[in-house]
Amino acid sequence: MTHTGRNNVLQCFRAPNAASLPLPLQTVWSRTETASLLEVETGAPPNLATTVQAVWNDWGVFFRFDCKDSYILSTYQHRDAPLYEEDAVEIFLSPDGNMERYYEFELSPRNVIFDALIANDLQGHCSFDAAWDCEGMQSDVSVDLDAQRVQYECAMPFSALGRERPVEGEEWKINFFRMDHSPSSDEVELSAWQPTGVRYFHVPEKFGILRFRGPF
Repeated sequence: MTHTGRNNVLQCFRAPNAASLPLPLQTVWSRTETASLLEVETGAPPNLATTVQAVWNDWGVFFRFDCKDSYILSTYQHRDAPLYEEDAVEIFLSPDGNMERYYEFELSPRNVIFDALIANDLQGHCSFDAAWDCEGMQSDVSVDLDAQRVQYECAMPFSALGRERPVEGEEWKINFFRMDHSPSSDEVELSAWQPTGVRYFHVPEKFGILRFRGPF
C-alpha cells in the first residue's frame, strides 16, 4: 500500500467488474493507493488522522475514508440535512475539470448523505442545489469507538454524474475533506487532501487529480 502526502494525484485503479459492488468492499482497499488528509489551512498533520482511497469499475467510482476518531457528533437523520455542521467527510468532484460547477458529496457517521450541485464564481461566493440527487449512490459507515475508528464508503454511478465509463489515464478534478468536533474544544478540526490555505473548503483552484488506471 502506497501512501501519498502532498502529491496532487490519487491513482484510482480498476476493481472487479461486478456491476455495483456491494458496500462495504472487502479485499479491494488493501490493493490500492492511500492518501492522507492534512490540516486544511496550514498543511500540518491533523490531530486525528484520515486516509482516503478510490477505485472504479464499469458501473461507477468508489471511495473510502478511514478516520481515527473517539468522539462522534452526528444528529441529522435525513438526506441533504446540513451535515457540514457536525462530523462528516466530504468529496468535491469535477469530472470535466470545470471549477465553477462541480459535485459535492457528504457522508455522516449515521450514514446520512448530502449531495448537491455547486456553482462557484471563483471570487469566494458559492451556491448549491441540494434538490439534485445522485441517483443510485450507495454508502456504508462503520463506527467503532472502542477502536477509535470510523470508516466511510460511498459509490457513485457514472450515469448519475453524466459521464461514460472513463478510459485509462482519464483525469478528474477532486478534493477530499473531513470535519471533526471535539468534546473539549469549540473549534472544529478541518482536514483536506489538498489544503486550501484557509479555513474554507470551496477553493477549487486547489483541487487535486483523480487518475483512472487499469486493473490492480
